[in-house]
Amino acid sequence: IFENFHEPRIRSVFETAGGAIFIGIDRGFFKTADIGKTWKHVHAGSLVGHLAESNGVLVAISNRRIIRSTDNGENWEFVTSEGGVAFDVKQISGGFAALTPTSANIRGVSTSYDGGKTWQPDDAGRQDKVVIDSIFRTWNDRPRVQAFQTSIIQVGENFICTHPDGIFR
Repeated sequence: IFENFHEPRIRSVFETAGGAIFIGIDRGFFKTADIGKTWKHVHAGSLVGHLAESNGVLVAISNRRIIRSTDNGENWEFVTSEGGVAFDVKQISGGFAALTPTSANIRGVSTSYDGGKTWQPDDAGRQDKVVIDSIFRTWNDRPRVQAFQTSIIQVGENFICTHPDGIFR
């Protein structure tokens, strides 16, 4: 459906409840609302990753921060500050969850129950694990080859999180 993409790194693919499809790349999102017949470059200029949707609000990872759209991805705003690192974001019951480190560089979970406007750390069950995530590192500054990716999902009342040292609940 689209052969002239010229992007070596596709980071994510996401379909909204309304049928729009987003492709995340190193330079932002491409969006199609007509099953791939035409594509529009939205949120240009920065690395993007995971997306999630809840009640018509989209949130995503961009340059390791969280961005938000309330108009089906046409316009995006940063909702976490510089240094507000995030590695994954998912829709959960009543809102969103994101994998984030604390100021001590420990991986944890932050949640938002106001449509992604504000985020609060969830200290319940936090493990003392150093955040190591090479997906955003360049080839030359990696201390060793690492091919893991972090992820979070809600299962019942629990969060399940992948980590280089194992799987945590």
